[in-house]
Amino acid sequence: MSNCPKNRLTEKDGSITKHTGGSIPLGAHMQKIEKELCREVTEIELFQRCHRKNKGSGEFIDNKSKKISEEYLGKTGYTDVSSQSSFDLSTWYDVTGGPSKGRLYGFGSNSSSTSASSVSSTIKASEEKLNELTKAVEDMCSTGLSTTECATNFSIAI
Repeated sequence: MSNCPKNRLTEKDGSITKHTGGSIPLGAHMQKIEKELCREVTEIELFQRCHRKNKGSGEFIDNKSKKISEEYLGKTGYTDVSSQSSFDLSTWYDVTGGPSKGRLYGFGSNSSSTSASSVSSTIKASEEKLNELTKAVEDMCSTGLSTTECATNFSIAI
């Protein structure tokens, strides 16, 4: 007997994992929603649309998706997904625990058309660049220059 039926009935976080999107790629779902709403949608809107019943307005399909969504919205300070102008990937990583087996929870093997490992390396590179720039500013400003001179030198250095 195949493990597939058994795996589909595995309970996680108090409920059986379910999906409302079927085999349609998330990118196609996003395009469909954007066309329907006549505006761009954020990843959290896409997540809720694919993890809630009644086109994103009903109850969550499982406890994990409800918990993740509530934690994400709580940490970003939003109460409504449609009021959020951008998606905070760093907060999503914190809430979900980051990629697992090359997949980011809620977005499968794609994270806004980018693989989870690629996004992870991009975040790491951005953090390294930020640290490098912060050190450069501190070094320039520690030479005794005025704030204006320091800012001018810094903009020339970039």
